Amino acid sequence: MEIGAQIKTRRQDLNMTQEMLAKELHVGRTTVSNWEIGRNYPDLQLIVSISNVLNISLDTLLGKESEIVKEITRDTNIRKSQSRKIKILSALLILVILAGLFGIYKVLEYQDISSPEQIVSLQAYEDRLEITTDLPFYRSVVGYTIGNSPDGNDTIELSLSSQIDLSLDHQQKIVVETDSLEEDMGIRNLKTVDIVDRNGIIKTFDI
Repeated sequence: MEIGAQIKTRRQDLNMTQEMLAKELHVGRTTVSNWEIGRNYPDLQLIVSISNVLNISLDTLLGKESEIVKEITRDTNIRKSQSRKIKILSALLILVILAGLFGIYKVLEYQDISSPEQIVSLQAYEDRLEITTDLPFYRSVVGYTIGNSPDGNDTIELSLSSQIDLSLDHQQKIVVETDSLEEDMGIRNLKTVDIVDRNGIIKTFDI
C-alpha cells in the first residue's frame, strides 16, 4: 500500500478529517489531500511527524516500497534546493533595492534651494546676512556660495544648499558671512541680494 493510502486509511481509522490532521501537522488541508491521492509526498521530517500523530510505525507507513523512499528523498532535496535558491534570490533582491535606495539618497542628499517659497526672509547686518528658510521637515539648510553680481556693484548673488537631515533638527536659518566680498563691495553698499540657483535668479531681496 502506498504511503498516501496508508495515511488515509489510518486517518479514517482514527476518525480524523483531513483538516484535523493538517492542523496537527501544521500544514494545509490541501497538502494532506495531495498526499492521500499520491500527487506528491511528505518530506522525511513530516513523515516522522505523521508517524507520531497517527501512531503508526515508520515501517508500516513506508512499507517495503523503496521507490517511494527514493521519491520522497528526491522530492525533499528538490524542495531544499528551491528553498536555497529563493533565499539567494531574495537576498540579491534586497541588496539591489538597498543599493538603489542608497543611490537615490546620494542624489537627493545635497540640493540647491530652488523654490522661492522656501526662502522666507533675509536680514542684513554690518558683517553678515541672516536668511530664514521654510524647508520640508526632513531637510536643513547647510551651506551657501556668495559672489558679486555681474549686474552691478550694489548687488550680490547668493545660492543656498540644503541637506537631508535624518535627525529631523530641521535647521531653518543660516548666517552668511560677507567678508569674502570685494573691498569696494562692502555690505554697506549693498542694495540688492539675488538668491540664485543653476538656472538663474529665483528671488530678490532689497536691502
